[in-house]
Amino acid sequence: DEQRMMRRGRGAGVRREEKLVSGRSVEFRGLPGSLRVFAQAESPSFQNASDYALRTIPGETVELSMEVERGAIVRGRVVDDAETPIAGAKISIETKEEQGNRRRRGGMGMFMPGRMDTISRVETDAEGRFEARGVTPGTVTISASAEDHLPDRLSDRTAAIGVPIEDADIVLSRGATLSGTI
Repeated sequence: DEQRMMRRGRGAGVRREEKLVSGRSVEFRGLPGSLRVFAQAESPSFQNASDYALRTIPGETVELSMEVERGAIVRGRVVDDAETPIAGAKISIETKEEQGNRRRRGGMGMFMPGRMDTISRVETDAEGRFEARGVTPGTVTISASAEDHLPDRLSDRTAAIGVPIEDADIVLSRGATLSGTI
């Protein structure tokens, strides 16, 4: 089973983290009373889930149940104009999604009309390849940047669960150099 991380207890200087296996429970004891709690579940292949709608009550146990959804997969390669792989390029995948399509995305667990942007970040390996898992489904923009190169991006690609984007290949051109003395 993949591991998920749950964070609880931001605010009042309290932060606790626990790694756990899917389907297992976690309990944080000794939290201050009347503490507003931010909880977040993370896993490499799943979309993050979070909730701000919790408050501790002195002497009581507050129950939280969070469900994470499997995310989409985006794979690609970053090369320069000569088709040479660029290792260590920074990849950013931004999803534009309708908020009503998602379950409780935090912010007191409320649904609000309009759009919400989510971002996944990865780096390329020695062959310039990258793979991002847990990408929020929807219309994505895949951006790449690397030292000494001009950034570039692919826009309006559709990321869907079960249908990986396999060809997110980006060519970065060499940037100009400016030098001088002050």
